[in-house]
Amino acid sequence: MTRFLTWLFWMTVLGIVFASAITTPAHAQTAPPGAIAWTECLNGRVATYVNAAILGTDSTEEILYHESIHFRQNTDSIAKTGVCAMIISPAQLLNYEIEAYCASDSVRIRVKHTPKPEVRAQTVWRLMRELHSVLPVFTITDSWNRGCPE
Repeated sequence: MTRFLTWLFWMTVLGIVFASAITTPAHAQTAPPGAIAWTECLNGRVATYVNAAILGTDSTEEILYHESIHFRQNTDSIAKTGVCAMIISPAQLLNYEIEAYCASDSVRIRVKHTPKPEVRAQTVWRLMRELHSVLPVFTITDSWNRGCPE
C-alpha cells in the first residue's frame, strides 16, 4: 500500500509539473539564478519547473514537495482573489517560504532520517543566508519558530 501511495504521489506531482510546463509560455521559463526547482505564477497560470538533474536523487521528493506547496499557495490565491499570490515584502516572502520549508523538511526527516533539530537548524540557516540583507536575523528565526513549531 505504501509503495502505491508513493507512486500515486509522484505521478500527481509529475503530472502537475509537466501539465503546467506545457500550458505556460516558453518565455516564462527563465530560472532564477542557482535554482534547481521553482514555481511561478503568471497571468493566472501556475507552473513548476524542475532541473532534471535532481530527478532520481535522494532529494527529489523533498524538492518536489516544497514546490508543490508553492503551487498550492498560488492556486489558492487565484481561487480566492482571482490573481497570483502577491509577494511584495521580504516578510511576506519569508512566510511564503516558511510554509514550504516546514512541509518539505518533514519529507527530509522521513526520507533521509536526518534528526529533526539538525534539519530545523539547516533550514533556518538557509533562510538567514537568503534574507539577512533585508530582514533582521531575529525576525527570521522568530518567524521560523512560530511558523513551523516543533
